[in-house]
Amino acid sequence: MRVLDPQSALLTNAEVYQFLKTKKPGVPEAKSGAYPSTNLHGQQTILKDVSFVLENAAKFNSYTEEVTSHVKTQPDVNSWISELVKKLKAYGLTKTEALNLINIGVGMRPSGQDQVNGDDEQEVGPDDEAEMARDVQFFKVVVEEADERFPGDDGDERIRDVIITMKSCVSGHSGND
Repeated sequence: MRVLDPQSALLTNAEVYQFLKTKKPGVPEAKSGAYPSTNLHGQQTILKDVSFVLENAAKFNSYTEEVTSHVKTQPDVNSWISELVKKLKAYGLTKTEALNLINIGVGMRPSGQDQVNGDDEQEVGPDDEAEMARDVQFFKVVVEEADERFPGDDGDERIRDVIITMKSCVSGHSGND
């Protein structure tokens, strides 16, 4: 994993997921001649926390599978995030807003069933409109003063353009896994 901007101190969910996926759990090697630590301060708290985690591991795994489903389908993060952030800056979005939109998954969820008619044009179904409406609502929550920054009908069209740009950037790199 490569940190895009060390000064931003913000990672996307996809970057964190990829890091955790490649990180192998294990015990660090002991230094030569080192003695094991005898400090038992907080042992009861640790045992309590570990037992809680073990008891709730199944719930946690099912939760993370549900929450990260769109993250797993995203292509390699190094190939598209910086490009997408640059494209979104053209719409006046800050890097933090762009990364938050990526983390929420605005425009990132797979569309599932793309229907194509005889003219090679995609039909827009009610599911696509509902997904776009949901993404627009998320956009307005994440972007500060979205109504003032994107006023009127022209602003709604620009918000839709941002979401379409996000979809096209991810789908354009989906073959680079």
